[in-house]
Amino acid sequence: MSVTSQLCEKIAGTGYADLGAPATAAALRLVLDGIAIAIAGTEEEAIHILAAHFKEQGGAAQATAIGNGFRLNTVSAAALNGAAMHVLDFEPMWMQNLALALPTTWAMRAFNDLMIRHLTASSALIPTAVNFGFGIIYTIFGVAIARRRFG
Repeated sequence: MSVTSQLCEKIAGTGYADLGAPATAAALRLVLDGIAIAIAGTEEEAIHILAAHFKEQGGAAQATAIGNGFRLNTVSAAALNGAAMHVLDFEPMWMQNLALALPTTWAMRAFNDLMIRHLTASSALIPTAVNFGFGIIYTIFGVAIARRRFG
């Protein structure tokens, strides 16, 4: 039996009583913290925009859109509630600066400017140029590695 199968059997065979008080208390604290953060996140403009979008799409009222006073289909509610939980993510400044070294940071900056903030296409020029620079650097490294490896 593989390690994955063994792990899955262990997880499937674990009941609530097997968890113990410290684990259940930690889980409860995490769930309540997530709900509190989602409620706070619903005050952000990005969540108002996303909530209006999902509400406009319609669908069966199956799940609560936390802090919005209406229900959505389960997929839209999960997406909206998850976004509300993470809209207030605050990283230390050094981590935000470090993220500038990643192409995904620049791609998401352009995406947010265009799709969330509804800015003009010119707002994506700098992030696009930065990602183009990443592409050139990665190509140079790739060619150098290939020359070294394959002669």
